[in-house]
Amino acid sequence: MKSHVVNGFDRLAPHYDWLARMVFGQRIVQAQTCFLGVIPPFSKVLILGGGTGWLLAELLQGCPKSEVWYIESSATMLSMAMEKNKDQSQVHFILGTEKDIPTCEFDIVIAPFFLDLFSPLTLQKVVERIFLASKPSAQWMIADFVNQGKWWQLFLLKTMYSFFRRVCRIEAHRLPPWEAILVQSGLTMTDRRFFYGGFIESAVYLKS
Repeated sequence: MKSHVVNGFDRLAPHYDWLARMVFGQRIVQAQTCFLGVIPPFSKVLILGGGTGWLLAELLQGCPKSEVWYIESSATMLSMAMEKNKDQSQVHFILGTEKDIPTCEFDIVIAPFFLDLFSPLTLQKVVERIFLASKPSAQWMIADFVNQGKWWQLFLLKTMYSFFRRVCRIEAHRLPPWEAILVQSGLTMTDRRFFYGGFIESAVYLKS
């Protein structure tokens, strides 16, 4: 699956950010940045699927003393992130997937629209890998789509998954129950906010 994801998002990389903002406006930006202000100084931060690097720039502006491991499966997106964040010696850029997470005992895990790429079974394994690499006190900051059963949400989900499966060849056919999987894996939600009519959720989880 790794090569599929890499090749697909490589093609989409130059257009990804403006497409997302064309559909969701600033709400998609706000969802990914709303909890960055609570990250303590000198944290070890893991970012999974950070994309083109604008989120990393926001993080470093507010938390310049943090050490960041930035894992991205698209070589093009990783190159764009490195270009946006030059001369940042505290950032470790890694071309890879959750299988390439180092054993650093992270204080903060940031997964922006990452969990929705996987089938439920695969997502359980992904969460287990992240769980083992994070500290008992780690905060997980998740931004992703949720399905509240509204017709327009169902329409958007169907459209998006059809597009990303065709263009990027992602594994998932539909939105996995990522909230339930996080809870079943031993995490507890401590805060959350909704954006774009409740279609986007930004939440903080702690290990139970």
